[in-house]
Formats: sequence, structure tokens, C-alpha cells
Amino acid sequence: MKSSAAKTTGATNSETPNSVELYLKPYRFLSVKRENDDTLIVQFKIRDWAIDDIERAKTEEDGDACAMAFAEQMASNLVDMRNIIKGINHVNFELEEGDQERLPKLFKMVEQKQKQIEFLQKMYLAAGGAEIERTITRGTIHERVEALTHERAANIDPSQWPNLSYMGMTHLLTAEFQNASLMFDLTAVFQAIQEGNMIQLIITQTLAADEGNQAAAGKVTPVMLAALIPEVLFRRSDQTESPNVHLVWGTPPMVYNDMNLPPPLRFNQNDLMDALTAIMNVVSEYEQNADLSLHFFVAPQTYIQNNEDPLSSIPNIEHSLNRNLPDSAFSPKM
Repeated sequence: MKSSAAKTTGATNSETPNSVELYLKPYRFLSVKRENDDTLIVQFKIRDWAIDDIERAKTEEDGDACAMAFAEQMASNLVDMRNIIKGINHVNFELEEGDQERLPKLFKMVEQKQKQIEFLQKMYLAAGGAEIERTITRGTIHERVEALTHERAANIDPSQWPNLSYMGMTHLLTAEFQNASLMFDLTAVFQAIQEGNMIQLIITQTLAADEGNQAAAGKVTPVMLAALIPEVLFRRSDQTESPNVHLVWGTPPMVYNDMNLPPPLRFNQNDLMDALTAIMNVVSEYEQNADLSLHFFVAPQTYIQNNEDPLSSIPNIEHSLNRNLPDSAFSPKM
């Protein structure tokens, strides 16, 4: 996703942001201390110029874009700390006294973005991301498919579910997740992939009735989108066709730093089922009191030849935000 300096700092076209501010973090650390053996607690101080930018941006068309960019930087730092410091499982944070009351939305954004990144990293590892031979360097096709997945996520109409024909997608297969297992035949999925189709994966939850949640019972909500890309799309015409597929995660767009987002993974037919089951197990840990389903949709034919851009017909694809997915999709129960 591209982001201009004006968008990152909250400046309008008529304003020229301070060039020094572009290279400064919008916050500083006041303290970093251990809360217990495996948890850190970090206190942030939001810089005055950053607060001014957030307030100014509220009047613009996308009033939350500036705060979201700052929240992403803070969340990335928190996740980096957890990954780097040995023995730390989580990093809690707080804003300086006064800032949290003045910037409640920023606090919620940091909290949600941190959980998003940690959630995705956990799924990546569960699916076999620690096995080096499976990890694929993110290339142009992967980036295009990620952008297309974001666009589709933003355009899912829950009232039309599971009919997604208005996006050109055809339902292929649905599998229910029960008792920590997925039992279904992937033959039809691999046949569609071998025919050159990209497969869109959509994980949904159906809320169960409980005290205080009767109205929402039975509601089906998408919680994650991902995609399977035929590896043949990445090979030259003189190479042998491959039955392998690349799994591209349905990651939220990142305007600041995508280093914490999991890279694509390669799977063969024998390993894909195990990976999908591992992914669903992780989702089940985070989406409690919900029945989970995994849906496969055949996406419109995607041809990538001679640098053609199959997504060029989608307006503003680089700036699409996955805003329609619910907060619960990336709100793990820590």
C-alpha cells in the first residue's frame, strides 16, 4: 500500500509538513518494565505535533488515517519487542496519563493492530512457517493477490452470504470445523487450481446463543480471508508444471511497515490439509463460543502475462482498507 507523506502526517495538500517530523516517531518511550516473568509493560508519550496532526486529520475525508498510521508504528514496535526479548510472550502498553483520555481511539487502534499482527504470526507458525523450504519471498503476484483479497473483504455483503457472484466468485466447497478437525476432500479444490484458478479462502464464524448474546445467535460473519495461488503462475513456459500452491494471507493493509506480516507459504497436496487444520485451530482459540467454517470460492480467472496487471480494473486498489471485517476477527482473547 502506498502512503504519501501528507497522508502519514495528516497534512493536507495545502500544507507542508515539517521535514524533521517525517523522520521522527510520533511517540517516545517513557518506561519499559517487566510486569511479570513473561510480560513487559511499555508506557508511550505521544508527541505534541502528532496529537496536532491527529486532531487536524479528523476533519478530512478519511479522518482516522493519520491515527491508524501512528497506531501501526506503535503496534509494530510492541510486537518487535515481544519477538526480540527472550522469554517475553506479550507486551502490554499504556499511554501517558492524560493522553489515554484525550486519545481513546488511538489507544484502541494500537491494541487492535497489535492483536492482528500477533494473530497472523501465530497462524503462520502453526501452518508450518518455521519450515524454511515452505516460506516464499513475497513477489509482485503475491502483492496483487493480497490487494485483491483486501478489496473483496471490504465488499462482502453479509446479507448476500454465501452468494458472492456479484464479485465473480463461485462457491466450491464448505467444511465445518468441529472437535479440532477438518474432514473433507480437497480433490475439487486442486482440480480447480490445476485449471489455473485462484481459490479464495474465507473463514466464517456463527455465533452461538449465550446470556447477553441472544440477538446475535446464528449470525454468520467473515473473520479472515486468504488465497491459494497456483504455482504455475510463477513459472516460465519452459518449466515443468507444478501441483504446488502458494498460500497468501488475508492480512490487513499496512501503511508503515509490513515486516511483521507473514510471508506466503508453499504447499503440496499432501501438506495443505494439515496446514488448513492448524490455521483453523488457531482461529478457534481466538474466536470462542463460535462455530467455524472454511469456505472455498473459485475466483475469476487470473492471467498474469507479459507484466499485465490483472487488478488494473479495480479502482483505488492500493488504498483499499479492510473496513468491513468485524473487530472480533482480530480481537484475540489474550
